[in-house]
Amino acid sequence: MSAFGHGREWDARSPAGPPRPLRPRAPRAVSTLLTGRLVTSDGAEDLCRIRNISANGMLIETRRAISVGETMTVELRTGERLAGRVMWEKSGQLGVQLDAPIDVECVLNASSPRLVPRGGTRPRAPRFSTTCPARMSSMGRSVAATVENLSQSGARLKLARPVPLASPLTLSIAGLPPRQCAVRWSDGAEIGLAFVEMIPFAELSAWLNQGPHDTGAAPR
Repeated sequence: MSAFGHGREWDARSPAGPPRPLRPRAPRAVSTLLTGRLVTSDGAEDLCRIRNISANGMLIETRRAISVGETMTVELRTGERLAGRVMWEKSGQLGVQLDAPIDVECVLNASSPRLVPRGGTRPRAPRFSTTCPARMSSMGRSVAATVENLSQSGARLKLARPVPLASPLTLSIAGLPPRQCAVRWSDGAEIGLAFVEMIPFAELSAWLNQGPHDTGAAPR
């Protein structure tokens, strides 16, 4: 049975609905666990996971409520964007028909850090823009900060005031457990952090769907 749950190649029909006209047959869907940044037609964002993918469609997992017929885009770790339309939705899974066919092998190879050519750009975890208050703690010092973007593997922050910071340090964001971090780069009041342990997919997805994070005081 196809990974899209239809028992044959991608045909962009609802699991419970009648068959619709088939596109030309595409290679069978490939199972994967690619993560991406889902952007809806109204600009809402969420972390998503591509469960399987074929030349003409993909099955994605997301907490974001998206209606059948809505257009959306998934930005992969490489920066490549896959645009399509939701054809069915069931229990947090979406069947998406792509606007244009893709080369599945090229997409998967480009998303694998092990296959990046020397000098090439390594894939990075999807990043989400925010203006969330946070607090940095290091060497007995604590300073308020604003998270400018956040991913499973790190964050970029703007500090309320420049202070000396050194690894290891702790980042506290309301709604997420404190995380141990290492300093990747620092430029005055701005700093880039890498998390010692990545934020789990479910944890970050739930946080993104809690609502606006740009109000309130920094955690203490």
